[in-house]
Amino acid sequence: MTQMTTERLLLRPLREADAKVVCALAGVPDVARMTVRIPYPYPREAALAWIRATWSAGASERVYGIEFGGSLAGCIGYMPRDRNPIGIEIGYWIGRNYRGRGLAPEAARAVMREIVDATDCETVVCGHFIDNAASRRVVGKLGFRHVGHELRSCVARGCRVETVVYALTADEVRRAHWYRTQA
Repeated sequence: MTQMTTERLLLRPLREADAKVVCALAGVPDVARMTVRIPYPYPREAALAWIRATWSAGASERVYGIEFGGSLAGCIGYMPRDRNPIGIEIGYWIGRNYRGRGLAPEAARAVMREIVDATDCETVVCGHFIDNAASRRVVGKLGFRHVGHELRSCVARGCRVETVVYALTADEVRRAHWYRTQA
């Protein structure tokens, strides 16, 4: 896996040394409860196992650490989605001290570009829990279309949560203003 750069960010593969920072950033209630798979509390061993799994040859998920100003600020990744709509789904989280700076949309644009340029994906999908206003704003900045609702399990909450689902076709991504102007 290679790394990508944007105007302000370095998107790079995660390293074992990132496990402690991943736990500190994502293993807090207000971050973990807005994700599907991050537990609260988030033990370092669990973060390390997840990081190692992202390296495995057969991994279906591609994950990048989001570096801002030389520090890990969050993660973003994508994986095949076999539910309707079928496509590739992106997901991300940003540590609370890095929120409100536009990091998630900037990272997502780079990842969406990679998806449509390097895969045969026809649809890029994303979703957020119904009570996640920050992700709703990110999705709006990216131009996604609302396509439905579904229930998803949330490890940190220990229950299923209503999730709003959005999609863009690969052609819609390619026609987006940010796609045409971003090199």
